[in-house]
Amino acid sequence: MADAIAASNLVKEELPNDHDKPETHLMLFINGLNGNAGNWDVLIDQLGQYASANEVAILVSTANMSMKTYQGVDKCGERLAKEVSAYVEQHPALQRISVLGHSMGGLIARYALGKMYDPKTGLICGLRPAHFITLATPHLGCAGAVDSPAQVPLLQVAKIGGKPVQRVVAAAAKPFASMFLGSSGAQFFLHDSTDAQQPLLVRMTQDIPGDGYYFSAMKAFVTRTTYANIRGDQMVGWANSSLRLPKDLPDASNVKGKGVVMETPLEDALHPSDRLPVKRDSAAGRGGASITASTGSASMPGSNSGGALGFMPASPLEGGSGTRHMSSGSLTAVDKAEKSTEPKTQPPPASVSQTGELPQEIKEEEEEFEGSEATMEMLQTLQKLPWRRIDADFSATSMPFFAHNLIQVTRKWLNWEGVASVQHIAALIEEMEEDPRVQHALAAKAK
Repeated sequence: MADAIAASNLVKEELPNDHDKPETHLMLFINGLNGNAGNWDVLIDQLGQYASANEVAILVSTANMSMKTYQGVDKCGERLAKEVSAYVEQHPALQRISVLGHSMGGLIARYALGKMYDPKTGLICGLRPAHFITLATPHLGCAGAVDSPAQVPLLQVAKIGGKPVQRVVAAAAKPFASMFLGSSGAQFFLHDSTDAQQPLLVRMTQDIPGDGYYFSAMKAFVTRTTYANIRGDQMVGWANSSLRLPKDLPDASNVKGKGVVMETPLEDALHPSDRLPVKRDSAAGRGGASITASTGSASMPGSNSGGALGFMPASPLEGGSGTRHMSSGSLTAVDKAEKSTEPKTQPPPASVSQTGELPQEIKEEEEEFEGSEATMEMLQTLQKLPWRRIDADFSATSMPFFAHNLIQVTRKWLNWEGVASVQHIAALIEEMEEDPRVQHALAAKAK
């Protein structure tokens, strides 16, 4: 209760403003299941160290704390939308919005943004969408079957008993989730569908006039970034929070870290049209970016291979300082090759036997796939958008199985070993704010 009372005073955080610049950039923070506004204290402290903080108004949501988070993603999202709308109305100088959500907070954010998005203007609550960042968010829910990207890691202990036991555990989890997690639990496990409606999380990947423009709201952001735990997160799996199939995850078998250990480059977060090479006009100052021509391919600042769009090693590995090395913000070159936004197709089914019957093993796999059909639909839709994927590992800490909270430093006194991850997030926001491609995209949205 004390935490909740203290958190109620955090609706508006005052960050240092040495230059008396107007606060034009609203940065919204949403806590996860059973969380509160105080969960963001460490990250907000880190943000105050950067120049871009001079233009930022921090809104730490207090609309959905503690037990309120059990009432459903939709109910929480509606409260959040009202909270944001009221705040924006009281601060007319605001021009753009960025959103950070931890765990369920990322889902609440996606729902509220879909409600606030105006398809006629492309604005969210009248503001230009800038950055969308999620930390350990179960974007695909928790209804994953065996080896599904949505399977809850805690339930994988059933692997000891083989696939039959795994199926029993997965099936039993749905009613228990509704019993202990309320409406939110039913929605996590896609157990809220009706004859007339698909599960909420599935609808949240679509544009539904009269309901919400959920996909368009996500598409409207200049950048989208996922932070995901490689291991040690008992609630949300690596594939789920990073929006990938398990088979597409990079090899992390030899990784042992205390924070971010792998990340894709910034252009992965940008729409192809925003990946054009630009250079900063030094005379124009911040925001003065112009498009220039470029030939050939080259590497991004800080990358280890020319033109590679794959994973880059990132501090801090075991023994690292936890400080993220920043580029100057000036772009030297951009790889011209663009990654396809089309989701990968599933392999064709195995051929039938001579009797016309599918082998029993194939039948079981098809049943599991049918159970994951909604999961695959959500994943393929969200993968149509560009996402920057940043992966963290906390196996070198003293409490590696608390990765779900370490990635946010939910409680400083308990999760302090995860501070390198929030340092990375703060530095990432500064990097994006200073990148001329981002500035150019934001300027284009303002026209």
